[in-house]
Amino acid sequence: MGPGISKFVVLFELSGFSAEMVRPIAMQCLLQLSRLVQEVNAERLAAAYFLNCSLAFRFSWHFLAPLMDPRTRRKIHWPNPPDNRAILGQFVDLSVLEERFGGDFVGDYPSFSGRRLRDSALPLSAPPAYNSQMPDPLPSC
Repeated sequence: MGPGISKFVVLFELSGFSAEMVRPIAMQCLLQLSRLVQEVNAERLAAAYFLNCSLAFRFSWHFLAPLMDPRTRRKIHWPNPPDNRAILGQFVDLSVLEERFGGDFVGDYPSFSGRRLRDSALPLSAPPAYNSQMPDPLPSC
């Protein structure tokens, strides 16, 4: 994170989530991710946005939510797709936010394979410069 930035926002795009993904290994991954967010980065997480959620995920959420710390659970939001631009634009520069999330970026960013050497070879552009004059979108966090 850049100077003056102490919190982060996570976007989860879940349109492809299906019942097939609710397998033991997938659930272990979700529990580990939950532990990472709650125990390792609990105070640094400003918000998590679940985008384009399927009914399968919303149903699964009822089983996952009780496993989370209430303070972390309050940081999770489910914006309606028409509201994505207004909400996410507070945290993400719209020029780098993909159109499907309400941003202005046309195209797709390269997918990560999970293989460090392969992924590190992907061309990545620099993120927008940090602007200390911008208001804090989450002053209460």
